[in-house]
Amino acid sequence: MKKRLILKINGLFIMAILIGTSLVFAGSNQETSTFEDRKRLEVEDRRTLVIALSDGLSNVGGIKNITIQQESITIKTFLEIDESITSTLAAKMTKTLESLLLSEDLKHIPNISSYEVFIEDKDGNLINR
Repeated sequence: MKKRLILKINGLFIMAILIGTSLVFAGSNQETSTFEDRKRLEVEDRRTLVIALSDGLSNVGGIKNITIQQESITIKTFLEIDESITSTLAAKMTKTLESLLLSEDLKHIPNISSYEVFIEDKDGNLINR
């Protein structure tokens, strides 16, 4: 009788450990999943932003690449700083980018209205400041 009682208590103790362990790991998995979901959304938002900016600037021309880091967008161009058309194109790009960033298509991206835009010539010099 005493032996059975000890076995039952041991069994209950082992079950409690297993249940507690599974709860801890389930919570840990949920936190990881949430972090992974957040990162996935950030990547999707950046992809959406790059596509929208590329499409919006396609009629301007001279774009080499677009880089997005946290809350800044850098547009590298093929332009030379001493070209007479450079400042005109930089102004047109800036205006286009500002209207794109405020568009309904990008409204879901967190802090989209606070993004800074930098436009560089082919040598990396800022041409929109």
